[in-house]
Amino acid sequence: MTLKGYPEAFMHGARRFDGGGRPNPVGMPALDEALQHIVRWGPENMGNYTRPLTEQIALKGRELGLSVSSCTVLHNARLIVPAYGTVLTMRRPGYPAYSTVLTIGRHSPHIVGLRWGSSRCAASPEDLAAFLKANRVHVSVRSEAVRISVGMYVSKEDVDTCCHLLHAFFMDMDHARSKL
Repeated sequence: MTLKGYPEAFMHGARRFDGGGRPNPVGMPALDEALQHIVRWGPENMGNYTRPLTEQIALKGRELGLSVSSCTVLHNARLIVPAYGTVLTMRRPGYPAYSTVLTIGRHSPHIVGLRWGSSRCAASPEDLAAFLKANRVHVSVRSEAVRISVGMYVSKEDVDTCCHLLHAFFMDMDHARSKL
């Protein structure tokens, strides 16, 4: 089974045996700094900041007749959460361990997926992604859903802009469809 956005084709030559990434020693200091920020901020605090932002996007999506994808996978760790209330403990040498409780049936606090059926409009998720990109809002398309991720640098005003653009896109599509 092939998921859109996740190519299965092998690279040419010996690269076909690569483990999915390439060594990048220059990026290690940046990674270290990023991990230090995460430890200082705390994952729970980060989730408390990003959750209202993604909930606002999810609410706008529902208002527009879209379904909001639940996220039960930690994408970077590729860990499938086994049960509601699972406690995930992160450890890094030289830093205190921290734990967070994961929930099932809700989207992750920093990411939300919006999807619609063919009856919603003639536009595709790629069309929405291109429209948002043209308006300086960057998203990705995964498994026929528009994936919107917010981080600590995203403000409420940024999310207001995103929601306004979502509304404009679907209202324009509805208007165009009503003229047919």
